[in-house]
Amino acid sequence: MHDFSVGDRPPRVLNVQAAEDGDDLRFELEACYSGNAYVKITAELPGGVSVPVTVRRAAVSYTRLCVVVKALTGRPPFHSGLQVFLVELPDFTYEMADAGKLIDLPVLDDAIRQLVDAEIRENLVLPNRLTLPAVLPNFIEDKLGLLGFTDFSPRQ
Repeated sequence: MHDFSVGDRPPRVLNVQAAEDGDDLRFELEACYSGNAYVKITAELPGGVSVPVTVRRAAVSYTRLCVVVKALTGRPPFHSGLQVFLVELPDFTYEMADAGKLIDLPVLDDAIRQLVDAEIRENLVLPNRLTLPAVLPNFIEDKLGLLGFTDFSPRQ
């Protein structure tokens, strides 16, 4: 992957469910996306041929995305991190540009789809998860302490 952008069009959230799970808070979102995201990759074809390809105008007709807010706490940033994952591989479509459009071959389309499916499956589809630790920079925590903010637990 050489370049990537999610674009400036947000996904459309169709449904959200939230549930507590011990100290965690889990959100399950049903969403779709049709926007101006793109990714520039090099596709490796049979015979060792490398072809630069831009995949753009990606669209996901429907997906179930889970976001787990880990270990809720009473101190900023109020959680220990996030986990993001997909329940299943989403059904997506895309358009090819650059060399991908010039060499409109089924073998290239299959190679790109397999590459994208594998990356998503290996990184985001259960049991795989993207884990993002929550880190509050020390200087912010120090400033909050100087201002007298030391206890962030809910008032009784």
